Amino acid sequence: MNLSRMRLLDDVLTDVIEGRAKLGFDMGTWHCGTTACAGGHLALDPRANAEGLSLTSHLDWGLVPTFDGAHGYSPLAVFLEITTNQSERLFSSYNYRRRKDGSISPQAVRRRVRAMIKRATP
Repeated sequence: MNLSRMRLLDDVLTDVIEGRAKLGFDMGTWHCGTTACAGGHLALDPRANAEGLSLTSHLDWGLVPTFDGAHGYSPLAVFLEITTNQSERLFSSYNYRRRKDGSISPQAVRRRVRAMIKRATP
């Protein structure tokens, strides 16, 4: 696990929670643009961009995170140096309990990020 990049994801989610993000938060879609999931917000961050993570247009999915030429959960796993299963656990909406309005809170995602960081920190 790349702890520096995981902490960056934590920072990005904190920006979302505290209202500093430019887009809304929606874990229910990969169609980034007016809202973004946690991976989309990370891929929009200039610090992540400087390390090669970006959003690119995909014919079927709209704008998606891209790293080393891969799209979807894979580039997020490679970028963060976690397994694909860990990436899906963080970024797939199917792995979260939804609020009454059907949404997933950025706080829920950040809790998982912080738990992963804690487990990986000696």
